[in-house]
Amino acid sequence: MRQIKFPVLILLMIFGLFSCQKDEMTLESENKTDINGDVEPKGMMVLGNKLENPYSVENMKKAYESLKSSTTLKSATTDTFEVVANTLYIRFLPKDSTDLRILWADTTIELFDFPLDYEIVEEGFYYHDPEIPEGQPTWQYTSVPIDYQFPNVKYEIIEECYIPEDDEEDIELKSSYSDDFYGQLELEAFRITGNLEEESTLKSTNGIMAKKKNPKGTIRVNNTIDGLEGVMRVKVRVHNFVKWNTRNTDESGNYQMDKNFRTNVHYAVIFENSRGFKIWGNWAFLAPAHYNMGWHSNSGYSRDIYQNSDAWKWSTVNNSVYKYIDYCDDFSISKPPSNLRVWVFEKGSGTTMGSASMLRRT
Repeated sequence: MRQIKFPVLILLMIFGLFSCQKDEMTLESENKTDINGDVEPKGMMVLGNKLENPYSVENMKKAYESLKSSTTLKSATTDTFEVVANTLYIRFLPKDSTDLRILWADTTIELFDFPLDYEIVEEGFYYHDPEIPEGQPTWQYTSVPIDYQFPNVKYEIIEECYIPEDDEEDIELKSSYSDDFYGQLELEAFRITGNLEEESTLKSTNGIMAKKKNPKGTIRVNNTIDGLEGVMRVKVRVHNFVKWNTRNTDESGNYQMDKNFRTNVHYAVIFENSRGFKIWGNWAFLAPAHYNMGWHSNSGYSRDIYQNSDAWKWSTVNNSVYKYIDYCDDFSISKPPSNLRVWVFEKGSGTTMGSASMLRRT
């Protein structure tokens, strides 16, 4: 067995997590249940019925024709507008961890392990397609620009889509209740596809289009010594169907999306830290830990994570590693690898322990 270097030994003493400098960190935690006031995800996500994607080119064209036949657009200047695909809804099928690493290396995409056009009946930490054998990577879903250059990983194009972009030039409407053409188009697409009931925030009670907003909020974890603190520099993801956006929290746990949404969105914390390390939890080394928080307002959503949440251990380890890297600078000791991966797993007996397993970049 090779000798454990001094800086890593310090890290073992502080957290009981690290092994050798380029090995995995391992921690076990009790199996927790619900959190006060919020339903906690647990196990595998349960999906329901397939939904019609309002952003498909076909449905956006239907929505546009519907608006043209109504009073909304009769006096509008729409001669220059045409629904043209600008987005592809796709899925990858990685055959092994090598393919997964290729996909993870692409920072322009966001991977979902569940299809984006299905009802979520029950939140969970992960999803695995029942047609894919256990132990093999499942389909990875996302949406990409129409001119996306595909890597050498098996993929399928599910649908061509049109998503109104934030910087598109507005089309003037002379309707008395709205000057938001793209909002009207999006509203109508959700309506004709039967997805408007849960998206009632698209339109306010007085008939005016609800404003598009950049979702924002704060994600905090209970530090058992110091109380609530921000979950530092982790990725927060929002989406509705194929429209998605991600931003990292700051050191206080605050985030704000840089893309506008007119609809309620689904929120998740993805434990990929902006410093390069990842927390494994749901699927060991097949994916970073995902904490799905459900559907909430497009204005934003905040969450406090306590010990009775499975995300508490991921958040705590995330902050521990983040702070340790700062300590390395403060005390002039070697930092852990920039692409460190931390495996946080559970033991059926409910016991909690830290161990220095001799895994090497698995």
